[in-house]
Amino acid sequence: MKANPDPEAGTRRIIFGGAFDPVHWGHIRMAEEVRRKWPAEGVVFVPTYVPPHRSQALVADFDDRVAMVTAALSDEDWAEVSTIERELPQPNYSLETVRALKRQHPDTTFAFLIGADQLPRFRFWHKPLELLAEVPLLVGSRPGTDTAADSELPTDRVIIIPTTPVDISATSVRQQIRQGITEEALGRLVPPRVAEYILKRKLYR
Repeated sequence: MKANPDPEAGTRRIIFGGAFDPVHWGHIRMAEEVRRKWPAEGVVFVPTYVPPHRSQALVADFDDRVAMVTAALSDEDWAEVSTIERELPQPNYSLETVRALKRQHPDTTFAFLIGADQLPRFRFWHKPLELLAEVPLLVGSRPGTDTAADSELPTDRVIIIPTTPVDISATSVRQQIRQGITEEALGRLVPPRVAEYILKRKLYR
């Protein structure tokens, strides 16, 4: 894993923002598969500092979530972690994150990755058409989700990419931790280093 985004000129990178509360195998496998199908040199995981679209507070703080993503990707040479959202004015939105990364790396072609479950709500994001003008939207499919793009969105900027189903959610991971899941079982939902970190820090109890 690369500690900070430092792409070479002319490369393609995928921005993958999310709460990652916690990061799990579903996030990682979708990102890796989308990267291969929309060929890019790497994926920049961007933990959200304060997600504007979530009505409830995050369970783990920013530093813990960054540490978990870093641990999860430590053996992945295609993955990078960015803490750029900590540096941006609040409230921050994906549009500002994308623009900040593009300013830092003007020779890189970026795309923005979301899961298919987020697509129906995308039209309610902050300035969605401006975001699509900045980067194409890559939509990784998930089990049982509708991948029909909103008719108001420009179809040439929304790319649906089927991915292998991984039926894991951060909510279910947190619930199972509260119920006393073992480290071995937790390691089937999240990378082992993340499971170790969660249990050591006693997160999500």
